[in-house]
Amino acid sequence: MLTKLVIRYNKLVIKTLELEPGIYELGRAIDCTIHINHPSLHRRHGKMTYENDKWIYQDYTSQKITVMDENPIELSNEIDIATELFTQDEKTDDTAKILFAFRKGRQTRIFYGFMAAIALVTGVLCIYTWMRTQMRHTDPNGLLSQVRGQIVEFEKIRNPQAIKEYENLGQFKDEDFRDRFGFCTGFLVAPNVILTASHCLWGSDFLDIQTDFEVRANNDKTFKPKRVLGFDPVRDYLFLEVEGMESYGFLEFATDYQVGQTVYTLGNAHGQGIAIREGIMASETADVNDPSIRYIRYSAGASPGNSGGPLLDINGRIVALVFAATGAENYNLGTSSKDLKIGFERFIGKTAPQQITVFVRKLFNFNPYTFVQKQILPYLPEYNEYPELTEKVSNIQLNFTVPMSFEELPEKILTEVQTKSLLAVLDIEKDLKAKHELILDWESFVSPKIPVIMVSQFDSSQNNFFLWEKRFYMKLSGFLDSPSRKDFKNYVEQFEKEKKFDFQAYGMNTDIVAPDKPGGEIYYIPRDANKMKKNIEDLAQGSLYSQHWLKTKVDDPKLLAHFFEKYLGEEGVISSTYSAFVRPQSFKNFTIRAINNPPDKLSVKDGKGRQWQRFHVKMFDQVHIYVYCMPFPEGSTCVGRMMPVENEYRLSLLEANFREHILAHFLENPYFWKPQALAEFSATEAAKSLSSLKGIKFKKQGEGYVLTLEGFKIDLNLPSDMQSVRLQTGLYLAKSAEAPKWTGFGAEWVQPGTQPQVCGLGVEPLGSQSIFILNFLRDALKRSKLKDDASNPEEIPKLWTEHITSSTGEALQLYGYCAPLRDNPMEIGYYFVDFKRAKPRQGTFKIK
Repeated sequence: MLTKLVIRYNKLVIKTLELEPGIYELGRAIDCTIHINHPSLHRRHGKMTYENDKWIYQDYTSQKITVMDENPIELSNEIDIATELFTQDEKTDDTAKILFAFRKGRQTRIFYGFMAAIALVTGVLCIYTWMRTQMRHTDPNGLLSQVRGQIVEFEKIRNPQAIKEYENLGQFKDEDFRDRFGFCTGFLVAPNVILTASHCLWGSDFLDIQTDFEVRANNDKTFKPKRVLGFDPVRDYLFLEVEGMESYGFLEFATDYQVGQTVYTLGNAHGQGIAIREGIMASETADVNDPSIRYIRYSAGASPGNSGGPLLDINGRIVALVFAATGAENYNLGTSSKDLKIGFERFIGKTAPQQITVFVRKLFNFNPYTFVQKQILPYLPEYNEYPELTEKVSNIQLNFTVPMSFEELPEKILTEVQTKSLLAVLDIEKDLKAKHELILDWESFVSPKIPVIMVSQFDSSQNNFFLWEKRFYMKLSGFLDSPSRKDFKNYVEQFEKEKKFDFQAYGMNTDIVAPDKPGGEIYYIPRDANKMKKNIEDLAQGSLYSQHWLKTKVDDPKLLAHFFEKYLGEEGVISSTYSAFVRPQSFKNFTIRAINNPPDKLSVKDGKGRQWQRFHVKMFDQVHIYVYCMPFPEGSTCVGRMMPVENEYRLSLLEANFREHILAHFLENPYFWKPQALAEFSATEAAKSLSSLKGIKFKKQGEGYVLTLEGFKIDLNLPSDMQSVRLQTGLYLAKSAEAPKWTGFGAEWVQPGTQPQVCGLGVEPLGSQSIFILNFLRDALKRSKLKDDASNPEEIPKLWTEHITSSTGEALQLYGYCAPLRDNPMEIGYYFVDFKRAKPRQGTFKIK
């Protein structure tokens, strides 16, 4: 049996129902069987049931009312429900009165009857349109109550361990932390489908992956995302599947909109809960980067946390998705419902996988330098001198397949970005090499014009020594970084003008620290004369933090404790709270004086094949400290780097990039080692990867030592009574070679005695003018020739030199000298090498 009932608004019929006997739920919720979208009704307002040949209405108070032809049932002060017979009686009476006056013959009656029918239909349509207009929400609170169930908040998951560390190290209390922190907004557009801003999950450039969050509904229930169904990072929208939200209903897209209409933003403003703000649609504007894309501009307020929320019209329909705010200008940005509907039709309800192609140059505020730098890939500012090369980064094309499970999101997104970015950077480096420009590769410094680069020779910046237990140690040592393109250009210009090349690598030099008690350890750390506290963020700016300990091996349990003790310094480091859960009034800096978190340990290699022992320590939410230690003949050298990263998979990529491209670039600036310890270490696998030992063989032979310069096929004989020794290495491009090779150039050592001396023996390819001590001599000779005062001639150091030709046909100059060590009046306890009083020291050699 089919029954017809009608829904009336202010006694006007707005909906006719044809109902079979059964049970029907009535209300404002979108999934109600009888859906009436009016703010005066509850979401679940009541039920209609057919019992004993009668329709019964039961409201939320459980009161039962029989639907009769005589009277309608009032659902609210504006909405009622009645039988069709009741409304037909009313219509018949009204119509009869209208037509009665026009009965003047058959033809006239037909004409006027037709006109009356048209007028009646037109009137009904006008009344219905007016009624729909009257149903709009002139009260924002009414609109909020209507749509609140479809708006969700994105909230970070609280890390109890991080909270505990803040309390222990920063003297925070429980009340200093909030339980919830919202960072974005979303809204339901289909059962279990949430629409939000793309950048809420991975920032504006796919690098700030965010998966450690929950979706919170208006009834405080939380849900975990299941899949990403589709996205458009340029228009900044994303469809997220979240199971278990079928009963919450969904919002509808507006079919039209116009400039000047009233609109509302609804979002998790500043992470402090859902707020509604009113404004107008200000304009529809083209994207400045892509005019084919048009955005909605509006004056309704938008704050951090509003991203991903809806911009609604007065009827609660989606006009746009909020994704950017302009602050004081109050001229905010959203993705239009037209674009959102296109995305909805493309991604929702489809079962077949779909390919999404992203051109990174179209990403919001894209910058190629920042894009690569954030990935810790080698990309120098000087590259921007060649726009056609940086276009290789701008033209990166990323390809993704959706749907994509939430668990695999970081790996699939970041792996694609990493792979394409690395290919682009390597392509840039290839072209820069062809242009004879510098890159983060020492080989790029060498050319036919500059065939020799001495990366670690003894010069005036390293001529200070410290005496400990009857042995001299260099005051400064550490790791070397390459000079900038500008500085290297100055070196080349100097060579062209003055016929000498005094190449100076930039040292992250560490300063020797004397033991506080006899027999104590001697070590090297960066020195801060003012003993000022560092900020922990400063340790993440790209510079390595180098330390060296004598007598400490990389597997020594004390090594990491030693490093952290010096890493934090005498004053400790200042930490600014990272956790979003710290209440704003509780934010404060605090000093970290010790790091006791248990580390994980791994043996790794850098991009040059050097072996390191890697320690990793995590603190708080996202502070990761990496310590890399390398074995040396008499101890270990360690460097540290802090990385503030939250996502674990992204962290693994960044750390690998750092090892492969950045850490590998830094060269060890060797210490003076005991000859026997150096000879033994040179025979190990660890020694083969060190740049300071490349192209060199050092071994004990008879009463002395033999140094083999493999690039020149020459053996140099060194004395047996050396107190300590270090080897000179560098890059050499032979005339017959296509690429430079690492090779040895000589050695320096400390010669003990009544007057301790520093001696050197090595070779210089003729014409390269690359050896510091020889250039020092050349400058002294030049100055003496310019002096007019013969009574006070400058003392000129003297060296032994001899020209030879190697078996490979290279023209070389052998040299040898010894210079005395003297007390340094500027620094008590230190000694300096007096190069001005150098004397010749003839060496013995063998051309192989």
